[in-house]
Amino acid sequence: MMRYLFILGFLFASLWVFPQHRIEKLFYENNYEAVLSVLAPKVNENKAGESELIMAAKCYLAAFQYTDAAGCFEKILEKNTENSIAREGLADIQTTLNFKKEALQNYSLLPMPSKYDSLRIIGKKASVFLDLNYYEDAADLYTQLFTLDSANVFFFRRLMLARYKQKQYLPVVKLYVDTLNSAECKADKDVKMMAADSYSKFGDYIHSLELLDEIFKLDSTYIPALSKAAYIHFSTYKNYQDAVVLYRKLNKLENAADPFHLRNQAICEYFTGNSELAAPMLDSLITEISNDAFIPFYAGLAYKKNREFDKSLEMLELATQIVIPVYAGDIFHHLGRAYASQREFEKAIETYKKVLEYDSANYQVLYDIAVTYEEYSLNRSVALGYYKLYLDACPNVRAPDYTYAENRVKRIKEELFFDGQD
Repeated sequence: MMRYLFILGFLFASLWVFPQHRIEKLFYENNYEAVLSVLAPKVNENKAGESELIMAAKCYLAAFQYTDAAGCFEKILEKNTENSIAREGLADIQTTLNFKKEALQNYSLLPMPSKYDSLRIIGKKASVFLDLNYYEDAADLYTQLFTLDSANVFFFRRLMLARYKQKQYLPVVKLYVDTLNSAECKADKDVKMMAADSYSKFGDYIHSLELLDEIFKLDSTYIPALSKAAYIHFSTYKNYQDAVVLYRKLNKLENAADPFHLRNQAICEYFTGNSELAAPMLDSLITEISNDAFIPFYAGLAYKKNREFDKSLEMLELATQIVIPVYAGDIFHHLGRAYASQREFEKAIETYKKVLEYDSANYQVLYDIAVTYEEYSLNRSVALGYYKLYLDACPNVRAPDYTYAENRVKRIKEELFFDGQD
């Protein structure tokens, strides 16, 4: 009888061992669907063991069924909170599904294993810190990681990013400069870009452009570098010749998708003598960037150069409607000249006087008022007064306008004397 029971027990055991071995074989053959056909019912009935739940979770993950995989890991943790495989797997899924805070909590509960595994876990935790905008915490962890593996480009890039996101521009540059032990880290274009931008943030444009040139040697189509270099040449140095080349390339790569890059290119085109191209480009942006007075302003100047005076006047009038006070003087000054060129002298004088409301130190507009009064109404007395004001205010006695004004003062005085008006 005992012998019979022993044989029966052996047969039952053999029946269990064989299917389990077969399941593992199917799993290692990547036949996940077949594995799940066996394990899924056991998982649903809460009859699966830890190893089976882990195997099922991995099969679900292979099929991108993240919710089912997470369910398997959660079942394990309900019974065994110390199962690191399940906790890390659950945290990875939460990261993928954008439940970053829950993932961070699970990563934080993991014990620190061996050096290799600790790098992996700290790295995942640091990444979540960065995604959650906890930049200081991320920087602390990436500092640890980079200390442990100073040749790791990824760790260095992420450390730079964590510092950069905190707007710690000087520390970013110092970190870049001091990392002499890893040429590969410093050769990374994303790292160079953060260093270049950081230099520009505290006004060191020379070093910024040097790094941007190094990036172009690695990748001449790298859009962030093209944008930064173009803007430095355009805005800081007013180097429109170099800026326009960069903006043309940038807008071609972006398929003209960025209206602000198009705006800057168009202004550069104007300053480099391509007013025929600048005018329609700027005109096309007026609706898209409706609060920028410089767009109709430079469009007006470009149309004026193209001798499209009606269009120029329309653009300059629009610019005065949206200009902010700090630039109002210049824009009203050009509008006044546009009215004068159309021989609308009353409007020209009215507009010139507005210039003085915004910029009382603008001596050139005094000259323009004087000339306009002469041309419009031959009111020599008023013109004489403005010529004198201009001569008193103008610092450049060798300017052609200064010489002309001196001559007009003498001539008008003579004319008034002979007319008996002096």
